Amino acid sequence: CGPAAAVRALERGGAVPSDQSVVLVVHALTGDADVKSWWGPVVGRGAPLDPERDLLLCFNNLGSCYGSFGPEDPAFPRAEQAPTEATGKGAFAVDPRAPAPLSTWDLARAILLGLDVLGVKQVELATGGSVGGMLVFCLAMLAPDRFLRLCPIASALRATPWMQGWNHIGRMAVLSDPSFPESTRGLELARQVAHMSYRAEPGLAERHGAVPCPPSPLSIQTYLEHQGRKLVKRFAPLAYLAQLSAMDHHDVTRSPPSPSPHESWRLGAWGLERLQAPTLLVGIDSDMLFFPSHLRDLAPMLAQARYAEITSPHGHDAFLIEWDQMRDVLSL
Repeated sequence: CGPAAAVRALERGGAVPSDQSVVLVVHALTGDADVKSWWGPVVGRGAPLDPERDLLLCFNNLGSCYGSFGPEDPAFPRAEQAPTEATGKGAFAVDPRAPAPLSTWDLARAILLGLDVLGVKQVELATGGSVGGMLVFCLAMLAPDRFLRLCPIASALRATPWMQGWNHIGRMAVLSDPSFPESTRGLELARQVAHMSYRAEPGLAERHGAVPCPPSPLSIQTYLEHQGRKLVKRFAPLAYLAQLSAMDHHDVTRSPPSPSPHESWRLGAWGLERLQAPTLLVGIDSDMLFFPSHLRDLAPMLAQARYAEITSPHGHDAFLIEWDQMRDVLSL
């Protein structure tokens, strides 16, 4: 969404006007391109993301199930086409039935191609939370001259074993479902596990602290079942596995393979010094998945970076809950 002239140009199949300010919003793991549906309170006239001023762009992430190329498409490769050796004490190997692994480089390159198609040469602001923030880092590393300001939220430069461990449990819930690849119950359980990592104890205690007498179910039990059923209604198990693999393989400190022709880098010229754009790094004080120290410690390492912190009892999901603070950070 955005100014009428820019929207009309895109509807006619043309390019974005060269003088039009563009804001790129990147969605999180199971999000979609409809920014208003999940960030509505920060979008609108007079809001930090103002479609009367800026053209707001958001692409469905590669490997998702909302319109981009993903594992629901027959041509999408499977892991058996890119086999890996079992390693480590558990001798775990990628299940050949799963989608071929993606990385955040793959997702970011797809976004860059989308910008190319729309004729967008520069982006005033690139922002996103969680995996969306990971992709903001990737985009800026791949094409630093293209992004004038950055605002990654509740994110990190690289995936940690803590994140990867939670993802592994969710992945195995999907793959262990006897109905795989449908995996209805498997995806429900994967979402329940993930949701616990998205929240923090104070917020859960505030909402679900009362302990009923048996045999009544616990409030947290019914809440998690609800969250699982909600995701199954709108997301595909194979796409979920693809998005987990991208998150797991995220590491912008390591140069990506095979530079594409439109990327302004070559092997041997890689490092955080590429991130020269003014950057606001936003952490969440109670985040139990992307610990705020990841971004707080990064700020002094970048050329033009500041750190801001959201205070919340709700953990990682605070960037989808704390609207007053989100409006403040996106306005900085």
